Formats: sequence, structure tokens, C-alpha cells
Amino acid sequence: MCDHRPMDFLGLFEQRLRTNGLDLVFPRGLAKLRSEFDVLRLSVLLRNNPLGVLIGNTRAMWPKFVHAVQSNTDLRSATHPLDRWVELCVARALADSTVAATAYFAHQPLATGYLPLQRWAQILGGLALSYMLARARLTAMA
Repeated sequence: MCDHRPMDFLGLFEQRLRTNGLDLVFPRGLAKLRSEFDVLRLSVLLRNNPLGVLIGNTRAMWPKFVHAVQSNTDLRSATHPLDRWVELCVARALADSTVAATAYFAHQPLATGYLPLQRWAQILGGLALSYMLARARLTAMA
């Protein structure tokens, strides 16, 4: 069982992400990754199994992203507008939350290198689910 705040936070967070097309949301306990967090010198709550949320997207994100870029000059001038937009979406989804949260992004290097988020997703079961959904869709199309 994960140690975390009431599910109302998670539901609101997920709803805010999905509004922006970040529609693959996998809440998972991070106990299996604690030693990796220690190696990477990342802060993790001192709970037995703190909650982590892996975030991804399907093609539902692209119209939202294109619209955001078209209507925001800062995004248009950003070196990596997609990375910046995802950061903004996550920050907005966490806004007004009373839950202590730290966001880590695959595109942001740390002093120890990049986070192995795809491997972590596989360990925690998020990547396997994504793969199964894609495989089911491809099989259905054949």
C-alpha cells in the first residue's frame, strides 16, 4: 500500500494533466526504486512507499501542444518548446496543492546524469501497460 495523501489530490492532478493531453498517468509506489534514488542523490519522502506518478502521452497531446505554441510567444521562442510546455503543464497541475511534490523530467539532466525513467516505468509496470495497449491496438488493426 502506498503512503500518500487522499486520492482527491491524485484525481485532480490526473484531471489537470489529461486536460492538456498528458493522458497516460500511472501512480505507483516508489519503494522498489529507493536504492536508485539514493544512488542518484534524489530526495524522496521518508515514507515506506512514497507515491510517484509516471506521466506520458498519446497523440491526444499534440493538438493541445500545437495550440499552446501558436498562442504563446515564449513557447515559440523556447529552445525546446515541448519540454518547456510539459514542465508548465505539470507545474499547473500541481498548483494550489497542499501535497509536497517534486517533479523530475526525463529531459532535465541532473549532476549525476539523466534519470532512467523508461527503465523505472518498466520496473513499476507503467511501460509494460503502455506496450500492451499499443500491441493490442496494432493487433486489432491487422
